[in-house]
Amino acid sequence: MNYKSAEYIKQYNEELGRDTHWEIRLCSDEEREGFFEIYHLNTHPSDPGKAVLIGYLPIATPIETLIGMESLCHNYYNFGQMVGIKSHVNFLMGHQDTLFADNGDETKA
Repeated sequence: MNYKSAEYIKQYNEELGRDTHWEIRLCSDEEREGFFEIYHLNTHPSDPGKAVLIGYLPIATPIETLIGMESLCHNYYNFGQMVGIKSHVNFLMGHQDTLFADNGDETKA
C-alpha cells in the first residue's frame, strides 16, 4: 500500500470525514518524514472548514485508530470543559455571601 499516494490520502480523508472533523495531509517537513499532519477542521460558523494543525501521526496508522483517537480527544475536551464550569460555579457558590452581602454602608435603624 502506498501511504503517500494522493488516492490513499483522499480515501483516508473521506472515511475520516464521516466520523470526525479531522483530516490528514502528508507531512512536508523533512524532520517528520513518514508522518501525516492531522488537522482539525474548524466547525465555527464564522470560519467553517478552516484547518488547524493539531499534531502528527505515523503514516501506517490505521484509519480506525485515528477515528477512535478523535472520539477520545473530543470526550476528554468536553470533560475538561465541564470540570472548568463546575469549578467556576463552586467558586461562585462558595463566595455568594460576599458577592450579595450588605456592604455595611447603610445606617442602621
